[in-house]
Amino acid sequence: MKFLGVCGLLCVAVLGFWHFSFPQEYPAPYQFTKIADTRSGVYRGFHLAPSIDAQGMVLFRANLVGGGQGIFKANGSITTQIAKTSEDFEAFRGSPAVSDNGHIVFFGTRPGGEFGYSRGNDITGEFLYSNKEFATLGDLVINNKGTLAFKGKWAKGRKQRRQVFLGNGGKPVAIPDSKSNQVGMLSLNNHGQVAFSTGDKVFVSDGQTTTLLTDGDGQYFLFYRPVINDEGMVVVQTASESQDGWVAKHLVAIVDGHIHLLASTQGLFQDLVSAHAVNNHGHVVFSAVLASGISGLFVGPNPETDIVIKQGDQLFGTRIVEGPVLSNRGFNDAGQIVFYARLEDGTEGIYRADPTTPPATEILTNPGITSNQLDSKSVGSVQKIR
Repeated sequence: MKFLGVCGLLCVAVLGFWHFSFPQEYPAPYQFTKIADTRSGVYRGFHLAPSIDAQGMVLFRANLVGGGQGIFKANGSITTQIAKTSEDFEAFRGSPAVSDNGHIVFFGTRPGGEFGYSRGNDITGEFLYSNKEFATLGDLVINNKGTLAFKGKWAKGRKQRRQVFLGNGGKPVAIPDSKSNQVGMLSLNNHGQVAFSTGDKVFVSDGQTTTLLTDGDGQYFLFYRPVINDEGMVVVQTASESQDGWVAKHLVAIVDGHIHLLASTQGLFQDLVSAHAVNNHGHVVFSAVLASGISGLFVGPNPETDIVIKQGDQLFGTRIVEGPVLSNRGFNDAGQIVFYARLEDGTEGIYRADPTTPPATEILTNPGITSNQLDSKSVGSVQKIR
């Protein structure tokens, strides 16, 4: 087999402009915007994976007080209904997805049992992909070009295993080496490159070439929740066995064939949970649990200085008792972060953290290593699969 450098597939900018960072401006004080909550009398609860576009518009799925469900977009002042179960749909599944430039797609079931993916501006027309072609459909994402990455299993034929597909409403492309029940959440950048995990491996594919990112490194195992930005940087959670026999969790960036350690339970965190996200400036936000057992959102490796918000903090007059819960689509290039939380008075809501100081936007070529970035390891040559 031929071996390629990562840049053979992933370089989408000027060579050498690979970067990642925990932005130096953080932690700027954050202002918090209420997107939607159960105090309004409209919503009974929320699906825990809201997503955000480049303008700060948040897309979310909610259970309604009067029964049924709805999909909405909101920015804190204007709320727009996208779809509702009492109208064109019987139920919704999974998390709706929005691209940076506002393209919306979601998974719904219509009366009669037909299910599939609908665009936000065409909810009554034909499904983009449905149970006419697929026995099962699952997690999906969409990019600025309207391309979808999704999980599915063909309804007919010999290849009836769940795998990852790319498509824009035409004939979908099945991604090689994605035939596994461990692919988890998907991530898709605006160049049509989808990142996915099969549990022990992480891949990136554009539908024609699939590249294995984790071949050749024996330290880490159990790669999960990969996210990719437009520069081709992949951030993923992984695990390793420590010398005392305990399993340690790590958040790592895979850049130009090397693994860079960003945060670890061998450092200042007790656990890495929920999700993490990366924007196109290479900034990272992640969910973690402190030694005290309190969970929070962080934009850097120092739990004291890089905190966004955590359990016990005041939010709109009362303390957070559950969450904050982040999704892998909950972070944009403006540094805005959307999350779910349940408050002490019983309120559930979707909230947005807005940095009061704009984050850095320049491309960083030598980000430097923090005290919690313990090492930078080669993952060996990455492998062209197809």
